[in-house]
Amino acid sequence: MKKFMFILGIGSLCFLFLSACTGEGEYDEAIDEVIKMQNEELDREGVKTDIDTLKREDTKIKVFNDGEYIQIFYEIREGNEVDKLFKKENSSYEYVVEDMEGKEPVYTENIEE
Repeated sequence: MKKFMFILGIGSLCFLFLSACTGEGEYDEAIDEVIKMQNEELDREGVKTDIDTLKREDTKIKVFNDGEYIQIFYEIREGNEVDKLFKKENSSYEYVVEDMEGKEPVYTENIEE
């Protein structure tokens, strides 16, 4: 019984350690903020899209520099993908035009590699 408890304890610690290393959850709040901002932009009068609401699960996401930059890719109309980059300024994110080509993201979501 002691061996079983020991193995169970070690297994639990390994699981917690591996979960912490993936970065999942670390950027949730920031990603949700960027998605919300983009939905507000899409809701503006005159913006034509084939989507009602941008959903996180339908959005390709890259995070750079420990959350300083968040880049999102989503299909606004069939065959028309939008690429937006946001930079953290003070306590919120703002849309910026910068080239992230060649930079390695610290976290990705919904991107097949």
